[in-house]
Amino acid sequence: MPSSQRLTRLGWGVLLLPILILSITTTLYHLLSTMKHAKAATSLKRTPLWIAPDPEHISSSTIPIPSPASSPPSNYRQLIKPPVVTREMLNVISALHVSDDEEPDNVYRYNPYPQLQYPLRWPPVVTRLPEARIFPSSYKNRGDICSSLPSGCRFLLPLYIGEQESKARIHFLQLLMLTERLNRTLILPDVSKSHLGGCVKKPFEWYYDLKDLRRQIDKTGLRISVLEMGKFKRWLNSQYTPVQQGRIISLDPSPPRSATVVYSDELVQAVTISQPSSVYDEHKLSWCAATKFRKVNFDAHVPLHISPHSVDQERDANIGGSIGDVLLQWGDIEAVDVLAINWDLRRKIFLPVTSSRDQLDEGAVYGPEPRPDLQLSYSTELHDLATQITPSEAYLAVHWRMETVEDLLLPQCAQLLLDKLREILLPRRPWSGFFSGGQQSTATSRTDIKTVWFASDYPLSSTSLPQGVDAPLKSTTFRVFSMWHEEAVSMIRHAFASDGEFARHGITLTGLDEQLDRLKSAVSEDTAFLLEDSGAQGILDKLVAIGADVFVAGNTSCARKSSFTRQIETARKQRMTTAGAGEELLVSAVEWFGESAET
Repeated sequence: MPSSQRLTRLGWGVLLLPILILSITTTLYHLLSTMKHAKAATSLKRTPLWIAPDPEHISSSTIPIPSPASSPPSNYRQLIKPPVVTREMLNVISALHVSDDEEPDNVYRYNPYPQLQYPLRWPPVVTRLPEARIFPSSYKNRGDICSSLPSGCRFLLPLYIGEQESKARIHFLQLLMLTERLNRTLILPDVSKSHLGGCVKKPFEWYYDLKDLRRQIDKTGLRISVLEMGKFKRWLNSQYTPVQQGRIISLDPSPPRSATVVYSDELVQAVTISQPSSVYDEHKLSWCAATKFRKVNFDAHVPLHISPHSVDQERDANIGGSIGDVLLQWGDIEAVDVLAINWDLRRKIFLPVTSSRDQLDEGAVYGPEPRPDLQLSYSTELHDLATQITPSEAYLAVHWRMETVEDLLLPQCAQLLLDKLREILLPRRPWSGFFSGGQQSTATSRTDIKTVWFASDYPLSSTSLPQGVDAPLKSTTFRVFSMWHEEAVSMIRHAFASDGEFARHGITLTGLDEQLDRLKSAVSEDTAFLLEDSGAQGILDKLVAIGADVFVAGNTSCARKSSFTRQIETARKQRMTTAGAGEELLVSAVEWFGESAET
């Protein structure tokens, strides 16, 4: 090769060598950079998601916003509260940082504290969602519901009705009459565990026949309108602001202490609490009014307490009129949309002109002038359930209210009850009635009856062995039991045991607990839940006793005077004059065991 060619190639090599070295160096630089970024990305995946605080909502003087290189403050967890977001906000946020050519998993938020090592999470953990404000289309404004009510947006809300179902239902009928006098709409109380009011959970129809009540109101021509609690609450919640003004009215047996009298006459007095620290502090149901009726503003009006001067029912026949006058004149009710009633009275305020014991205890309602009767019927479902648990053949029902009976008398009373059952169910013997104090049965001997239904406020099954207070309570006021209670009930069980006197004649003892255990497996879940309610159980016992061929109850020496028993007696007296389809007229409404304390 000529020397000139060798020199030419060498010159090209010298020229290309720097270019080659530069190319190799550049390639190595990019390779090292790629490896460094890959390592950084791997480390980043172990870095927690951090949503930087909004500088507009955080004072720089109290919470400094650090630079990426700064260390987090030691109390950063207390200084910065995690954000609360809705699902709609999450959808918007998720779309902000995603470009057309990248995946969401490869994109992370700015983290001012890279030293904190927490797992990355996307989307962020939602710890709480604000409750949605529901605005039903049918309740968008006041007129939607108020225009359909005769009294407009003027309500009477039974916040609390004292006593258990048998007496609370009578108080409810009194509230109906007070509602008419005040020209308001009565909000039907909810029900649960034998109580009525605005602070319990189940609808009015759980216990009572609302259609029948409305039918009676229409038939009698009374100017009374009622509204279900559920509809009232939905309407309240549809309001954008608490536009409803409310006042708590307490009807008490006696006025509270440290009260200021604002009105007094010969029948009633009205007082307010002197300097209450809060509208709710002096009221037993503050938790209920404040939480369940938030759209009613009770703050502008202090509670008003109204109490009767006397407990004489006959003298105070028109006390309902006086209470109505107090509310109309002194209750400032023209400015109040919702009168929340706390009924703690143990008596009627509207009495019949000619009052009989039956009318008082069954719940017949009258004002100072003769008024049509209103009766509160039990729901169709409870009637159907009572039919399913009622013995298919002729049966005798016993109701024994043991509360307030002297303990030492209970075994003797149990013996008197057994004597009464022998007198009715077993073939007559010459000494029949000797142990029952000489009382003679007004019912024909019913040796055809082979089933006895036993109901009591003592919390024991009619066929189980004594277990004391471990059994479910049947009364909120009867909680303390003695050995005499157990002995009395054991005497009855043993008389019906397999070797007992009644069992030898083919007579069995049953009760609600046994029949409900049989029924629960054959009903829906909702019905089974109803059967667990103590109030529903008491109503079923009452309906079964009303339908019995013979009903036996304790006289005042052996049993507490009970509106429960008297309501059964009243309903059975109606059966003595009017028999249903396929029924025979009853011979006796009630057979009593034990002596009357009045004799």
